[in-house]
Amino acid sequence: MPATPWYVHLVDDSEITEAAVIERWIEAAQEIQGVINENLRNAGGGDVFLFVHGFNATFGDAAITAAELWHFLGRRGVACSYSWPAGSAGILGYDTDRESSEFTVEHFKQFVRVVAGADAVERIHHVAHSRGSDVVVAAIRELYLQYQAAGFETSAELKIENLVFIAADIDQDVFDQRFGTESVRRAARHVTIYTGARDVALGLSSSKFSSALRVGQLGTAEVTEKGRVVLDHLADQMTIVHQPRRRGLFGHVYHKDDPGVSSDLLLLLLGHQTPGAEHGRPLTKDPSGVWVVPKDNPWD
Repeated sequence: MPATPWYVHLVDDSEITEAAVIERWIEAAQEIQGVINENLRNAGGGDVFLFVHGFNATFGDAAITAAELWHFLGRRGVACSYSWPAGSAGILGYDTDRESSEFTVEHFKQFVRVVAGADAVERIHHVAHSRGSDVVVAAIRELYLQYQAAGFETSAELKIENLVFIAADIDQDVFDQRFGTESVRRAARHVTIYTGARDVALGLSSSKFSSALRVGQLGTAEVTEKGRVVLDHLADQMTIVHQPRRRGLFGHVYHKDDPGVSSDLLLLLLGHQTPGAEHGRPLTKDPSGVWVVPKDNPWD
């Protein structure tokens, strides 16, 4: 894609024109769509699995995760990773990556529209981890408001089947505003939120921003009575899956460290949207309305 922001009428250069930028944008979009269409024809089906990484992740990290996901999904459809500058380590590096995550929202919006515009694409499954969740939420919110104002159905225009958030590094109140008050959940057929116990990374983020709770920290004990009613009301649109045991050093990448979570994610993306053993996803429903990965799950 052409670099952004691009400026017109600010330089004395006849070679730089708005028409030239638009032409380059269209060429790039057609090239991306051509690659997606060709790969979908080869792999079969019309599903695109789009992975968005989080803080302190490299291009290679994201590519490997997307490749692993595609492999264990039976190499169906097309898997791609959306990479943004997030390779900074440490507490100070978090601030740098956070700024990058805000800058990349416009780029991600462009990419989502381009992928959805590919003829062979029927469904897109967004899978976002950690800080990448905020990138997806911000972009989809802006697109949702835009399409709603124009009288279009966002889920149909963007072909979003699933929005999946893993260890989401977003303030809980902000998320409630976006998906509750503003109804951004309607941009997808279904929204699934994976949360984990004792997530050290999210604990640090929560402390840094004086947040009462990050979305990825939400467990059964944190759901209020009002929250339980909301989850029950939105059961067909939104699911929360909680891993009550910390896996890994920081408990932040349980989609890779924990077989129960990774297996459930695969089942979800393979079409088993309704949780519960009777639907092929052996999770236990807590009275709070949250689904829990049981200790005796068949994948451990």
